[in-house]
Amino acid sequence: MIRSVIIDDEAKARNFLQKIISDYCENIEVVGTADTIKSGIKVINETDPDLVFLDINLPYGSGFDLLKQLESIRFDVIFTTAFSDYALKAIKHSAIDYLLKPIDIEELKQAVDKCIKKKDAPSVNERFEEALHQLEHLNHDQKKIILPTFDGLILVDVNDIIRCEASGSYTEVKMVRNEKMVVSKTLKEIDGLLSGSTFFRVHKSHLINLRHMKRYFKGKGGMVLMSDGHEVEVAVRKKEGFLKALGNL
Repeated sequence: MIRSVIIDDEAKARNFLQKIISDYCENIEVVGTADTIKSGIKVINETDPDLVFLDINLPYGSGFDLLKQLESIRFDVIFTTAFSDYALKAIKHSAIDYLLKPIDIEELKQAVDKCIKKKDAPSVNERFEEALHQLEHLNHDQKKIILPTFDGLILVDVNDIIRCEASGSYTEVKMVRNEKMVVSKTLKEIDGLLSGSTFFRVHKSHLINLRHMKRYFKGKGGMVLMSDGHEVEVAVRKKEGFLKALGNL
């Protein structure tokens, strides 16, 4: 049985989540609830849970502020929030899950199942280190992101990324000044993190920064010449969306 805690400042939200956990998640036992950062830290220290359902927006702070005040994080977290924004991408792509309110029962069950199956995932502290670094930079400079590599975490200026190339379950990120790094995320994950910016997935193996495109050669799908001199094929099914993205620059 997985011991869980619910931290949310809204009583209705706490009660609803506790009820659907009881009704639909037979492996989860709610051992405590809280409504503030202070009471949340207290209940976590007292119950030593395996999983915490944590509201992002709390009185006088956030769920992230609560996590930063803990000496160590020995539990998994599923964030809950009524807002969908770029910050949630940072959470999602750090192997941490979240649920949008009003909480959908099927999404709850899927998030819980993922937590149960995360035995081989990076440690909880490593995942939060990446997510919190990511989030700390969002308000200061949204042009920077944190990328996990074999050696640790690297803060990268998005504008310096020329292209990203799939390499199995990893991604090779090619930067300006002939710099490159191998990131321990799939190209699909990197695409999700950078979506909504100037990047476009032109091929299953390539994500490019449109601002570093030097020339487009017409063809069935076409070919793109990047600023590092590399030519990248444009998949036929991606051509229409690619040309539209260029027009929106």
